[in-house]
Amino acid sequence: RQCGGSGQVRAAHGIFSVSRTCPVCSGRGKVIVNPCRSCSGTGQTKNRRELQVDVPPGVDNEQRLRVPGEGEAGRQGGPRGDLYFVIQIDPHPLFQREGTTIVCEVPVTMTQAALGAAVEVPTLFGMESVKVPAGTKTGAQARLRGKGMPDVRGYRQGDQIIVFKVEIPATLSRQQRRLLEEFEREADNKTYPECVEFQKNARESMKPKD
Repeated sequence: RQCGGSGQVRAAHGIFSVSRTCPVCSGRGKVIVNPCRSCSGTGQTKNRRELQVDVPPGVDNEQRLRVPGEGEAGRQGGPRGDLYFVIQIDPHPLFQREGTTIVCEVPVTMTQAALGAAVEVPTLFGMESVKVPAGTKTGAQARLRGKGMPDVRGYRQGDQIIVFKVEIPATLSRQQRRLLEEFEREADNKTYPECVEFQKNARESMKPKD
């Protein structure tokens, strides 16, 4: 009654007349005399429901996606808001993700690394044969193009990086030990160039300076 349904009332200040929010209806233009017990007169109640949404390929961890029109109902019959949800990706036991690149650490035996071999490695699309070059060291990498994650914008497919890890035998039989000892006796400076270079630099660095 005070604002006549406009939600605004006018008040005189000297020669001026100013408009302000109606203190009775709080600007809504109407007052609910007997409010509903469920919504207290707001016209809204909260409930929980499950919603099935489409997750596009290539989404990343902590990425926020929007579902239009699935948010809270608008006040006074206004349009519904949007729903935002945040992606949480569980860690994988074999793969690590770096953008669209998938990284996988693959152990290889000492002999495979020394002599070269072909090993089966997992990818997002199944097992793949990868060549291990002779003389491979721990940390050496191989790239499988197009075997990574898709770009969420659909531009390209990422790659998978294979990181080789040379495994040293945990136990040796007598025969294996004998063969390794024989191999070590046959080794020369060309067999372990990094060890030779390190020892040389170590000795040089320990010499007293003039």
